[in-house]
Order: sequence, then C-alpha cells, then structure tokens
Amino acid sequence: MSIPIKVYEDTKLTQTVHELALEGYQGPGKPALESREKYRWLRKHGSKLWLDTGDAGVAEQVWAAELDALTTNNTLVNQIVKTGSMDGDITYAARLSDHGVEG
Repeated sequence: MSIPIKVYEDTKLTQTVHELALEGYQGPGKPALESREKYRWLRKHGSKLWLDTGDAGVAEQVWAAELDALTTNNTLVNQIVKTGSMDGDITYAARLSDHGVEG
C-alpha cells in the first residue's frame, strides 16, 4: 500500500536556513582539546561519553577529547529558548528568511 505524502517545501526558506546554519563555518578541523581525568577513567572502563545539552555555553565548558558526541532534544532546546538568550539569533534568522516578524 502506498501512502502519498505531500511535503511543503519553501526553497527560499530552505536555502536561508542552510546558509544560516553554515555561517562562519570554516570546515572540519581538529581543535586541541583538554583531556579530563574523570572522562579518561570512564573511557578506560568501556564507557562511550555523550553530552546531552541544549546550551552551547555549557557544552563549550565541559567538552573534552574523550567525549564521543553532543546531542540535544526539543525539551532542552526549549529551556534555552525560554531564557531569552537566543532572541537575537531568532530575530536575525527571521530577518534573513523574510518569513518572520520584524524585530
């Protein structure tokens, strides 16, 4: 059985979001990361370490060479958005997309 799916695609918005997401990106690199003793111990004993946060500032503070991945979810991102710390980014993105309210 085939179920037709209609996907609304606004190519201008898609391109704007793509450009915004990559703004300032210089390509992959290997930054010198600090190693953390507690993380090394966990890795030595077989743990894979993931950081789950919606706060980029927190991620920057605790990120280390031993961490395998960074993840988030809608609830964590929503908590950050509610603080107002992303208001400038949201306004900027809305102006770029030409789809948001003017701020």
